[in-house]
Amino acid sequence: MEMDHIYGNVCADNTESYRASQATLKATTKVQIPLLIIGAILLLGVAVLGTLTYKYASKLSDEQKKFALMDAQYKNISAVLNNTDAQYKDLLATYNISSGKLSDEQKKFALMDAQYKDISAVLNNTDAKYKDLLATYNICSAKCSCRACPEGWKHHRETCYLFSSSKRNWEGSRDHCITLGGHLVIVNDQEEQHFLAAQAKDVHHWIGLNDLAVEGQWRWVDNKSLSETGVVFWFKRSNLNQADEPDNWKQEDPSGENCASISLHNGDWQDNSCKTNNLFVCETLASS
Repeated sequence: MEMDHIYGNVCADNTESYRASQATLKATTKVQIPLLIIGAILLLGVAVLGTLTYKYASKLSDEQKKFALMDAQYKNISAVLNNTDAQYKDLLATYNISSGKLSDEQKKFALMDAQYKDISAVLNNTDAKYKDLLATYNICSAKCSCRACPEGWKHHRETCYLFSSSKRNWEGSRDHCITLGGHLVIVNDQEEQHFLAAQAKDVHHWIGLNDLAVEGQWRWVDNKSLSETGVVFWFKRSNLNQADEPDNWKQEDPSGENCASISLHNGDWQDNSCKTNNLFVCETLASS
């Protein structure tokens, strides 16, 4: 009977040890598998967001639709991360409860925990870069409303300007601007005049102003008079013996000077013979 009692105790101890080992194995497996899934999701999220960030950065100024798509995908990835983070915390709590039973897996868990934190740091850094790009995009939107100009044209205040590299007479310049989808430039205010003068760099450029119809009645190519636009920048001579512009000088062309250009004198206007070949400035609205 005494031997039977000892044998019974031994069997009971082995059974309890086996059950404890099985419970530990199951708990370990439950923790490892979700954490491996979390790591895979986070790595996939970082790769996707990194690709989107690269594409967005290379086409920021003229890719508004792609930006909207990227923004939506970013929010989706953020939602996945938040959900994954909540699952991670639940698993961490489960691990802490079971830590007394999982002592053999502590090193593996510590490694996975470090990897999770590394991935989170990378994602947070990517998130910061995304926000920087978003801020840059918003600055661009505020300044230029994401409008674009044809190649070779200069953008200024919602308008595109082409400063020609070839010379034509006034009518040829007017017609060429029309073929390009614009017109000879019309000056509407002091700020635009400063911009044109700076870009012309003291070289004659035709502008869209003439008095071909009626001498002395200057009109723009859209048929508005100078009194309607309200701005006048004719060159004024300091020599009292010489007339200010427009002076309709007829020494070179008996028909007079009936077309206006930006002059060599700080970009102020002067009249010239319409037959003269000059550089010219076209303008058109920037496209959205």
